[in-house]
Amino acid sequence: MTLTPKDWREFQHYKDRSPPWIKLHKKILDNADFHRLPVASRTLAPMLWLLASEYDDGQITAELDDIAWRFRMSLEDLHAAVRPLIAKGLFISDDPASAPLAPRKPDAMPEREEEAEKEEETDSRPGKARPERAPSRFDEFWQAYPRRDGPNPRKPAETRFDSLVKTGLDPQMLIDAAKKLATDEGARGNIGTRFIPQAVTWLNQQRWSDHAAIAALQSMGPTNGFTIENAVEHWAKLGRWPRGMGAEPGMASCEASPGLLAQYGIAPDGRKLVMSLDDALE
Repeated sequence: MTLTPKDWREFQHYKDRSPPWIKLHKKILDNADFHRLPVASRTLAPMLWLLASEYDDGQITAELDDIAWRFRMSLEDLHAAVRPLIAKGLFISDDPASAPLAPRKPDAMPEREEEAEKEEETDSRPGKARPERAPSRFDEFWQAYPRRDGPNPRKPAETRFDSLVKTGLDPQMLIDAAKKLATDEGARGNIGTRFIPQAVTWLNQQRWSDHAAIAALQSMGPTNGFTIENAVEHWAKLGRWPRGMGAEPGMASCEASPGLLAQYGIAPDGRKLVMSLDDALE
């Protein structure tokens, strides 16, 4: 299938293909057919005009899947927006009624399999009804998770969240842990910075358990058998100094020696000497 803007050759003249700009005529302001289009179609039209400038005679020959990716939109949205443009004659297709412009149908299945599926769907006998699938609570988690500077892809995080819940993990626990993370990092001024890990990284590395450990550390007093080495180890892992263990690294009265700090990759001022692999991958 091809798509070509109406009157392209008449109004667009270029020495070379793919110019840095195209001509947009003012008469579009008074084109009734254009203004009767859905908003999505009116938005799509100029992007298609720009794309047409990359092809000989403005004839777009790319697959609709490729066009949808280029415009960062779903294939379904592209179908819905391009159909009115063809129907109004603003774009010409060599096959306006072709299958790619129609909603995709599911692949055909063997007759036996189809009959079995219908039987399963229509069987109303007691005990035969399909159990309803519990709705995912990922949206709640996503709303609670703090924003970061840099990419934070939603889809892999959602996949990981759902897989963890399927193993029996309480989704409310994950949601509460994300809220706790947002509260703690907000207090440090880290919201919207690179110090917030990607959600999928946080889930993959089970960092909600770090917050549980931090909560335990905060409740510990000086009589719980913690040694200075234990304290340094937790400082290296969690960035927290146990209560009751005196001054933390970086303070003049800290009891941890430079040698002990170095064993855990900590500089005398409390900073990490070497970035960990996990930090580098965030």
